[in-house]
Amino acid sequence: MSYKIGIIMPNTENGIELGALIEDELAGLGYETDLQYADNEEQQEIWIQGLSDAGNDMLILWALEGSDPRETLERASYEKGVIALVTPIKDSASVVYYAGVDYYGVGYLQAEYILQNIEDLVSEEMVFFAPQARGFSPDQVLEGLKETLETNGVIVSEDQILRVENRYMAQEYMQNLLNANGAIYKAIWCYTDEIAAGAIEAWTNLGFAPSDMPLIIGYEATEEGLANIAAGLQSMTVKPDYEDLANAAAEAADKLMSDEPLGDLGEDYIIDGIGQEIPAYFGPWVIIDKEGEQIVEIDPETDPETDPETDPETDP
Repeated sequence: MSYKIGIIMPNTENGIELGALIEDELAGLGYETDLQYADNEEQQEIWIQGLSDAGNDMLILWALEGSDPRETLERASYEKGVIALVTPIKDSASVVYYAGVDYYGVGYLQAEYILQNIEDLVSEEMVFFAPQARGFSPDQVLEGLKETLETNGVIVSEDQILRVENRYMAQEYMQNLLNANGAIYKAIWCYTDEIAAGAIEAWTNLGFAPSDMPLIIGYEATEEGLANIAAGLQSMTVKPDYEDLANAAAEAADKLMSDEPLGDLGEDYIIDGIGQEIPAYFGPWVIIDKEGEQIVEIDPETDPETDPETDPETDP
């Protein structure tokens, strides 16, 4: 019997990269796939239903940040269930597996990077650019970052967390801060590389050279982010190890399709709000700075946000 697996990814640099990797992994295992990309939540819902109607037996879904696909997943019918990828999906009986990363843990890694590179850091020397629309991933990263900094004596107040919608807002806010307070800032955390680029533009527009830039941290490892790191304008970015995640998702899909035990891929799990214990795999992170790439694994058992003995929030 030939099984078909549908795949839905965000239509972003990283979504396209991961989608192609998963498609290749599944093809190597002999599966027919249908890979689609979503630009927005409406398109995502159309593909969820459409791939079900097309006869796919399983869905691998990287849900758009801030979206809620539960109702559409309930209407759709995937005989072998849904693998939630990267973004956890809360309270859906359709989800049978999660392959992703520890977002709280990456906040810890980013805080450690700040503390290792700046001596005697004080709160007033930091700015945090968070998204206007709250979502599981950035909120968990920010929580891990704040708690790690505060454990090391650097308190983060809500006044320092600026919620922005796009790079232009980040540029405007950063420029206003520089005009009002001068170049007192030593560390700037941004929830994406695009937002980091907006903050960078505020500094360069005021004549600051790469050697004068503060520590600027981004996320996603986009082409623009990597170019800014190479130019000395951005300090660090981070992304999941997509090759590792693609391998884990494909292996888990193969085992679930064959009704085989997950083995090592099912050692961890998350608990959602309806009491489901969903088997999970937490992959490593890739940290990139001027020194190159470093792959870092985080043990979810030591992280209160993903510890199976707790009830972690898994809302996208």
